[in-house]
Amino acid sequence: MERAKRILLLVLIAACPAGAQTVLTRAPGPCFATDSMSYQIAGAASASDYRVMVAADLDRPHLRMQLVDHAETADFVLIDDREAEARACQSGAWIKTVGLTEDAGSADIVVGLTDQAGDAAVPHYRLYVRSSRFSFPEAAAILAVMWSPAAKAGRTARR
Repeated sequence: MERAKRILLLVLIAACPAGAQTVLTRAPGPCFATDSMSYQIAGAASASDYRVMVAADLDRPHLRMQLVDHAETADFVLIDDREAEARACQSGAWIKTVGLTEDAGSADIVVGLTDQAGDAAVPHYRLYVRSSRFSFPEAAAILAVMWSPAAKAGRTARR
């Protein structure tokens, strides 16, 4: 009986660090795959390859986007397919992480959201999102990284 208790205690001690890591580590965010690259939303902006700030009322953003209500009026359309999305980061492509930040000083790319009625800030892209996995800011951040010349060249913005 004493031997069984010791074995059980040893198993518990060995399992605790593995279980703690599973509980403490944030699950990976949703992915979006292109031809040769996959973009995954990072849990923390500080640990991501690219940091993107998405906000309204910015004076000089790198990129302006507008959320539209109809896919046919959009330049970029993101519609969920849960099964395909779940495999997006497992395709063997390079994976780059994208984190959302609220600090323009730490952002690699600043995305300004434009008002549908505003003529002064014409958007570079119109974005349509119908997704249970991606929020509009996450979709805008991924599009911004795909648009970025540094990302197109395969370089990370910070390392």
